[in-house]
Amino acid sequence: MTLVLLLALHHLADVAFQPSRLITAKKKHLWAHYEHAFLWAATVALGLILTGRYDPWEFAFLLVGHLCIDNFFYRVLPALKGCEKKYGWVYADQALHYLQILIVWL
Repeated sequence: MTLVLLLALHHLADVAFQPSRLITAKKKHLWAHYEHAFLWAATVALGLILTGRYDPWEFAFLLVGHLCIDNFFYRVLPALKGCEKKYGWVYADQALHYLQILIVWL
């Protein structure tokens, strides 16, 4: 049940609660990546706290991991490919976030 809650919180924080202004800003500004990663990590960490499965290292792991993953797909990979972020990359992006959640869940 905890894993289902964490995945639900992930989708709320990563998709549903992310305003379009932040999505647009992430294409140009690094601060937007920090803001999004912090809010996402705090949301998932809150789920861990509520279920009694939280360890302090997990917030840092979630924050830094999410920031690195999103920065790679929004800034690094598009620069290497000479294009903007492609929608199809979302599958790899989400798989890496699922892996993060799986690691803290285990």
